[in-house]
Formats: sequence, structure tokens, C-alpha cells
Amino acid sequence: PSKFPEYPNAKVRIVKPGTFDSVKSTLKRLYLPRTLWTIEEDMFDATYTNLKVIADSTECTTDFGKADSAITPRIDLHRLVDLEFIGTRAFLNMSQKQTIKRIHLPYNLIAVGDDAFGKEGANNAQFKNVISFKWDYKEPDPLTGKGGSRLETIGANAFFKMGVNDGKGSQDDNQKIDYTTTNYIRNRDDRGDIELSTIVFPRTFRYFGITTHDRDIYMNRAVDPFQFTLYTGNKYNRPAHAFTACPLISTVIFKGSTDSSKTTDLIIPCQTFVFNDSLQTIIIEERYGHHVTFHTQNGAFGQETIGSNSGRYKNDFRGDPFLQTLVLPNQHTTLHIQHGAFRGNSRAAIYFTGNENQNMLGHIKNSNAGDNNSQWTGIG
Repeated sequence: PSKFPEYPNAKVRIVKPGTFDSVKSTLKRLYLPRTLWTIEEDMFDATYTNLKVIADSTECTTDFGKADSAITPRIDLHRLVDLEFIGTRAFLNMSQKQTIKRIHLPYNLIAVGDDAFGKEGANNAQFKNVISFKWDYKEPDPLTGKGGSRLETIGANAFFKMGVNDGKGSQDDNQKIDYTTTNYIRNRDDRGDIELSTIVFPRTFRYFGITTHDRDIYMNRAVDPFQFTLYTGNKYNRPAHAFTACPLISTVIFKGSTDSSKTTDLIIPCQTFVFNDSLQTIIIEERYGHHVTFHTQNGAFGQETIGSNSGRYKNDFRGDPFLQTLVLPNQHTTLHIQHGAFRGNSRAAIYFTGNENQNMLGHIKNSNAGDNNSQWTGIG
């Protein structure tokens, strides 16, 4: 295993691609300093042919002396609490990505680049054998408002098909599946128990997909300005796919605030949470004085934001949609929901914090999935 040397008062803030060129073909475990600020664009490419563990320096002691077969292949960064940026394609091209079982991210991240762990494509499951995906969340200090999670943006395709082990099942045996969430996932393939998680987005979160504006900001903020390659084209007109076909998440919460200066507008582009077989609950808290927008592809029917059509086969990444509860803020927040945004969520009960048509841009029943037997209920 490789571990950075410890020096009194030393703070390693950045590790450049190419740092390990002389050993990357033989490197099996890498333990990063806890003071790291950024993981660079294209940091771990296919030339790391044997790398199966990326963790923080304190775990080197725990793993030391153990045989490779006794150590779980993982990317565990949750103790890197100074880590702010994960660059474009940072882990996408790892040679051993299909051996990785666990991924754990820290609370302090500000931005994750496009294609960080995933890449759009019909047969393009990258980290497909992951059974546990966790992302820490920390509330800010109640007095100072500082010290908590401060994530702002996640790039397109960042976690595309995370945990989708494709090629299992068929049209025939799919009919035998017990369509409860846990049993469905466990029966998809032979990986054993899959750990479902809750992802909490802080009140600072605003968008899926790195934009030119983001890049300009992060170039001034980050240690290295060249860690976010941009896609060309209009971000609103292409699918975000940030968590598309990721069966490891059961609950998503977008935190809000009663103080408009401490939160921001929230934009969720098309196909952000679709084909998620385990996703049961999405809660978006009030963001006082701000907008929450669900984009479809130019408002076109067929490019939903959350959910999907009810699929039939467990190998088509659709499955029977499990979303049961969607809570939307419209009492102190303005909602903009384009047509088809929630298409296919026939089991979901959709609740509003205010009256149903309060602070709506357009008529809600004609703007999304009201015609697909979703239940609409005001809770304000």
C-alpha cells in the first residue's frame, strides 16, 4: 500500500495526475492525506491497473498486513473533510472499477464533476458491483450557520448506473419477482445484501450539471482551475442522468431554509432520478423566496425528471416504480414543473406544503403526471 508521509504541520492539498506514474501499474491500495482539497480531473485512469482501494491515511493502519483478498475493494473518502472538489471523470476510467464494492463520500464537497463515476450509455454500467453508496451530511452550526454540508452542484452522469449489475434476469423469470423494494433488489443478481441509503442535499445545493458559470467560480475557488471539463450545448435541454438507474438510494432530501439568504433556487433537470428501483421518498423542503424547477427536455413529453414508465423486466433498468412519497414546497417557494416531469409514478402520493395551486407556474395537473394516476394532496 502507498501512504503519503506524515510531517508536522504539513498539509497536502492537491495531488496531480501523473504523481504516481512510476508505480501506478503495481499500486493496489492508495491512502490519501486527510487535508486534501481536490481530486483532479481524470485522476485515476485505466493505467492504474491494480488499484482497488482508495481511502484516507488513517485506514492504512487498519489495512496494514492484511492480504488483498481480506480487504473490501472500496473508495472511502468520508474522512477527507477538507475535500471540496471531485473533478470530471476523476474515477470513471479506473481499471478495477467493477471490483469496487463500497463508495463513501464526505460531507464537505462543493462540486462533483460530469462523469465523475458514471457515463451515459445503454451498456455503460461503470461501478456496477457497488453494494453500498453513502454520502455524509452535516447540519451547519445553529449559531454561526457554518461548518455544515455545502454541496452546490453535481455533474451530469456523475453516478450513472451506480450499482446496476446488468445482464441478470430475463423476461420470463421477472414475473416471479417479489416487488417489495428489498426483495426486488436482492433478487436482481447474486451479489447478496445491498445497503440502501439516504442522500441529503444541503440548502446550498442548486443544480445538477456543471455550467460555464460554475467553472468560472470554481476556477477562482479551487487549487487547480482545470478540473471541470465542460460539455457543449444547452444544459437544460439534455438529460442530467446524475443518479439515473442507481438502485442504492431509498430516500432523497433537499434541505431548505426560512432565511432566503442561506439557500438558493433549485433546478432539477430531466432524467435526474429515473429508473431508480429503490427510491421510495423524495422530500424538498421550503426554500423561502426562491424557485424550485423541474425541467423536462424543452418541456417535451417523454423526458421525465423523476420516475419512469413502468417497465416489465428487471434487466431493462426500469422495473416497477417504487416512488411512494414526493413532498413539494409551494407555501413560501415557487414551483415550476414542466409537462411530464413525474411521468410513470403511478404509485406515488404527491404532497404540497401549501394549497395545491399556490405559487405554481402553470396548472399542476397539466404540467406533469396527474394523468398517470398519481395522488395529489395538499398538506399545508
